[in-house]
Amino acid sequence: STLAAKFDGTIQFDGLRTVVIENNEGVKTQVVIGRTGEVRIIDTKNDRLLITNNIPYGATLNVKDGQKVNKGDIVCTWDPFNNVIMAEINGTVKFDNVIEGVTYREEADEQTGHREKVVIETRDKTKIPSIVVEGKDKKSYNLPTGSHIIMEEAEEVRAGQVIVKIPRILGKLRDITGGLPRVTELFEARNPSNPAVVSEIDGVVSMGAIKRGNREILIEAKDGVQKKYLVPLTRQILAQDGDFVKAGASLSDGQIAPFDILSIKGPFAVQEYVVNEIQEVYRLQGVKINDKHIECIVRQMMRKVNIVDPGDTRFLEDDLTDKFEFVEENDYIFDKKVVTEIGDSVKLRAGQIVTLREVREENSVLRRNDKKPVEFRDAKPATSSPTLLGITKASLGVPSWISAASFQETTKVLSSAAINGKTDDMLGLKENVITGHPIPAGTGLREFENMIVGSKEEYELLLTAREAMAFDEEE
Repeated sequence: STLAAKFDGTIQFDGLRTVVIENNEGVKTQVVIGRTGEVRIIDTKNDRLLITNNIPYGATLNVKDGQKVNKGDIVCTWDPFNNVIMAEINGTVKFDNVIEGVTYREEADEQTGHREKVVIETRDKTKIPSIVVEGKDKKSYNLPTGSHIIMEEAEEVRAGQVIVKIPRILGKLRDITGGLPRVTELFEARNPSNPAVVSEIDGVVSMGAIKRGNREILIEAKDGVQKKYLVPLTRQILAQDGDFVKAGASLSDGQIAPFDILSIKGPFAVQEYVVNEIQEVYRLQGVKINDKHIECIVRQMMRKVNIVDPGDTRFLEDDLTDKFEFVEENDYIFDKKVVTEIGDSVKLRAGQIVTLREVREENSVLRRNDKKPVEFRDAKPATSSPTLLGITKASLGVPSWISAASFQETTKVLSSAAINGKTDDMLGLKENVITGHPIPAGTGLREFENMIVGSKEEYELLLTAREAMAFDEEE
């Protein structure tokens, strides 16, 4: 796979850890050994950032820091079929708990016939297979299940050399039958079967102890806040000791759960993620779908908000309510007051929401009669957090009960509507189609109901006739 420059500009590296190695042809190249590095393209004339790209671990760089590039130039290349683990220092390879039949088995490569050691899952959780590179320092690399060891024990390695390959799971998405379950998973906002462990804060990674088959990863922010995460040893750990990771970065392999992105990076990030992931499946088939179609669906999935604190509104805690309804309710009580003590007033009640003018008028009357005035405070608005609903749940949560009943769980929806005495204002398309009314779009809009559509000639004749009538009346 390759990454091409999308603009003309100047290359700028940010946090990119690289080593220089010689490839098979004897040419010196730069290989990325960090997982959090970025390459930016800068417009130096206007001092403007054009684009930022994450560079995959193990990629070979074709550009240098400060180099000028043209649109279409290749920035870097990497192996699309394998994740890799690379040696970061020069040294000698040593195996730790790499035992045949227990933690690995030998398999022959179908294409080359070369036999490779493939790491298998072991029942003995005390035996954790790893490779140690011993040189000036000592560097240990955990071996996740399914990884292929391509080095032999006591072999000499150089920094930037590949020591382990981990095949990517690409086959599942290669055809549309494998891709559609992924699309369904995203549209229904389900958690993936093997979600990645995601960092909640920006900070520096440090590896902790091993607890019950899990590696403890500590992330410490600049302000001293520390977060602990447990990653199973059967999974590939993507972060390394001393790496700086950003909030929302994956610490292990696997798909990121949309809810993690929503809670860490916010609604805009999760909307972008869902659209890009769905498009990725269709792009593999060469199907071009405009983003706006998927964006319309994602907007409906994020239409509801979860009430965190109802304040003085009519909402309840943990209520799911429409975003526009929430804003409308908060706007209503924005400059209102809540009565705390009624004093000697007979007009107002404790807890009543009133305007400042009403309170002042009432207090003015009470003071003139030497009575105790009303005490009040500012009305507190509700606070909410965004939510991501699957399309099924989002469709059943629409205000129109006719529309919801025609989709799924008809009996439940109709029973609920009857119990709550709901009314349907027939504002959407679906409910109007069901009842045989014109849809409220285009000429079907209510304000155009009394509009008469005719030809231009008829209109001109009508105007001429009206002018003639007006002239006759004047005479």
